[in-house]
Amino acid sequence: MGHLAYGSRYPLLMGLICAVTFQRQGRLYYADPGSLQLSVGDQVLYPTEDGAEVAEVMWAPQWVSEDVGGLPVLAGLAGDEDLERGETSRKKRAAARVAARKLIREHELPMKVSGVDYVTRRTARRSTSPPRTGSTSGPWSATCRPPCTDGSSCASSRPATRPG
Repeated sequence: MGHLAYGSRYPLLMGLICAVTFQRQGRLYYADPGSLQLSVGDQVLYPTEDGAEVAEVMWAPQWVSEDVGGLPVLAGLAGDEDLERGETSRKKRAAARVAARKLIREHELPMKVSGVDYVTRRTARRSTSPPRTGSTSGPWSATCRPPCTDGSSCASSRPATRPG
């Protein structure tokens, strides 16, 4: 809980945050709206390792009583060019998901596609972590996982593959 104002039983408000998502019904990512005046449904630019990505505001900016320092600051409202790039990326991710499922089926592999990401920046990144199962090099990669043995969808065990 935040600190109390002198002579008050109400906490001081410490930070302004909002929540965005990269896809409908997707995971929420918290951000600092900066000086932007946002409403639910606005398309904004969320900073990621691969540059700013288009995200939709799902939770309008709100003052909170906790110290929320360290959240990424939104880069601004998405323009027409950003929205077009986001739509192109969405279509390429869908095509990559179909291609990954086809390859899994053709090779009779015991796995499912759990996430697909399309990266427009073509710079190679080195990682000290081991490669993920099913990862490929190139502008897109699919993350696969073995199917659940208990028959559930395993949605709760899906790894976070967005900014972090």
